[in-house]
Amino acid sequence: MPTVINGIGTWYYGRRRIHRLKNTCEFCNRMGELESYDTTLYFTVLYIPIVPLSQKRILYSCPYCRKHRVTNLKQWEAAKAQAIAQLMDKLGKAPDDRETIREAIALAHSYQDEALFDRLADGLASHWLEDATIQAQLGAAYSYFARRKEAEAAFRASLAVEDNPETRRQLGLTLMRQGRPEDALPYLRHILDEKIRDRAGLIYLLVEAYQAQGLHETALELMDRRDAAFPDLVDDKDVKKQRKVSERYQSSGKKVAAPHLDESGKTGYREGNWTARLPRIIAPLVILGLVVCYLGAAIWTGQARQVYLVNGWDLPYTVAINGRQESLLPGKPKAIRVAEGDISIEFPDGKIALEPIHCHIETPFFSRPFARQTFVINPDQVAVLSWEELVYALPPLPPPPPSAPPRYYAGNLLHTFKGIDYEFTDFPQNVKSEHGAPVKKTRVSVVSNFNQEQRLDLAAEVLDQKQQIQFGKNLLKLNPDDFYSLSWLIGRLPAQEGIDFLSTRLGARPILVEWHRHYQSLMEKKHPEVDLLPKYRQLAAENKGNADALYLLGRIDQQDLDESEKLLKQAAASRPPSVYAINALGYNALVQGEFADAVRWTQDAHKLAPQNPSIGIAYQKALMAAGKFDALLEQLRISQALPGMWLSALMERLKVYARKGDKKNTQATIEEMLQLMGPSANAQQRRSVQNALESTVCCCNGDVPGYLKLASEFSNGLDLHSAILQGKLSVAAGLAANQKDDASHLNSHALLHLTALKAGDKKIADRANASNFL
Repeated sequence: MPTVINGIGTWYYGRRRIHRLKNTCEFCNRMGELESYDTTLYFTVLYIPIVPLSQKRILYSCPYCRKHRVTNLKQWEAAKAQAIAQLMDKLGKAPDDRETIREAIALAHSYQDEALFDRLADGLASHWLEDATIQAQLGAAYSYFARRKEAEAAFRASLAVEDNPETRRQLGLTLMRQGRPEDALPYLRHILDEKIRDRAGLIYLLVEAYQAQGLHETALELMDRRDAAFPDLVDDKDVKKQRKVSERYQSSGKKVAAPHLDESGKTGYREGNWTARLPRIIAPLVILGLVVCYLGAAIWTGQARQVYLVNGWDLPYTVAINGRQESLLPGKPKAIRVAEGDISIEFPDGKIALEPIHCHIETPFFSRPFARQTFVINPDQVAVLSWEELVYALPPLPPPPPSAPPRYYAGNLLHTFKGIDYEFTDFPQNVKSEHGAPVKKTRVSVVSNFNQEQRLDLAAEVLDQKQQIQFGKNLLKLNPDDFYSLSWLIGRLPAQEGIDFLSTRLGARPILVEWHRHYQSLMEKKHPEVDLLPKYRQLAAENKGNADALYLLGRIDQQDLDESEKLLKQAAASRPPSVYAINALGYNALVQGEFADAVRWTQDAHKLAPQNPSIGIAYQKALMAAGKFDALLEQLRISQALPGMWLSALMERLKVYARKGDKKNTQATIEEMLQLMGPSANAQQRRSVQNALESTVCCCNGDVPGYLKLASEFSNGLDLHSAILQGKLSVAAGLAANQKDDASHLNSHALLHLTALKAGDKKIADRANASNFL
């Protein structure tokens, strides 16, 4: 068979003297219209026939598997001419010789030459009406050329001379192919009467012919007779299917296609037409066409550039691209086509508070049709995209080079990628490789199935400080109640910029509590001289005792702690209550050592806001302080199932087991956490992590000697906590002063202040307190 690789190779073009016959393929055993024809084998470039190599005769090409037999056309014609010459010599000597005439008919049949057959049938065999064998042979030849009427006449002429079972069956098949099952039945009935097992297939075809006419009751009667005659066929899959068809359409009389009998209308013989000569001029035409097509493709591509729209938010919304509305589902890219140039993007459904935006897409005109560029528009600008590379290689070969680590992209309206193999789809299991050489493939996808913390962590990895701030602001435009993003953003803004940003939404209703909490904290740090009490008294008055407004007032009213407690309890008792007030009461109880009350308050808050991490952590701390370890373990079991919470929950579980004195589960949890490091971690890294975990266990058990011993193993000098534990407060004060201005610094000074007070060292205690971190 001809072979084409990457458009270069050999292939057949042009068809002449075409013969089509419905039969079973000898290669794949499927029933189809097998085609034979004269053709030319060409050398092709980009599938274009360039150089004619030789002429061929294709024999019985299957429409399904495409397999066929092939012979050289010159040899075919030479053998045919020689056979005809020998035949004509015989006919010249004995024009009425019966065997010579049969040989002539067989010759036309075997060489698929209908014109030769017609000459023989008209000139030599038409007057042999009394010869049953010749008439049957004529009938078979007419059938071979799909001339059913003439085949029927020849078979009837044969049967009129001699009743032959095989001829009857051939006549029955011819009648069925003409859609006349009732006429075919008398010629096939003997198969059932005589139970001729090897001809049962004709009864199957007869049932099919009845079904094609919509005669399902007759078909069912015939199937009953067939089942009685051939009981071994009753359980045959195709026989069962045939019966189900007639039972289904028995009342409707619907005509059902007969796949073994129906023909396309192209069966038989035809000479072909001018298209057989077309391959000779294809090459120059294609070259001209390619130029036109290339220019047309460049123009069309520019007017219909494929881009992907990506919704990076958690909810669906509608976007208008150049005025055309598209509905976007979270994390589900949508391919559309737009004209290159300026693209306007609007949000007509009002579900998200984003202003209209614009971007620009443009590619070079002449390279445009072959440019492998992937354009991704993220209207909300909060999606995280992933670029990945995978190297395919066969195991026996040397190990392939490692795949490049994933790259992440976020924060842009328009993302452009070049040379992407798989756009928003998975890598395939296998790819083709030349001689088994390693193959690199790339894909781009939307990072999904992650929580907000993970999204923000990824954004922090790939964006600079300015981009991170804009990313956080975009998230808050989509969802102002997103406490994760709000805390993340405020942590990156200078204090005054944070105050200015928060001030833009302080008037929003319902009250955005988290925005006010951050605003109060920043104002206390940046502008302690400003008294916020009047502002929040007014907020509570304007909102007529709204629970959250009362909570916010109680939160800053630190001059009168009793009044603050009263406001918090009033907010907690409101209907609906303020979950923040309930949690604040729990926190107050916790720091005052009233652990039972702390558990009760924080548990109520957690029930009202189970997704709020700060409230969940407060509840867990209260359970730990109260020694309710079993309840705490259950809470950790629930939280560890949440995205991104597994490791932190595992760490808390370790502390619980240590506090319980459960050495077995403590050690098992340490081993579980070490296994998370994977096989790539070296012995020193594993020992370092193990040291940190065992140090945590020592802290939970109050094992000071054990902690100091572990700390000395991995510390080049004295650390702050070791210095405090050993009573070296001056050293600890120096270490605390050198820490960065962050939460760790705050904790260190608080710890040092309390330790110094306990030790009676008022000077160090005052110095720690003077740092203004308490």
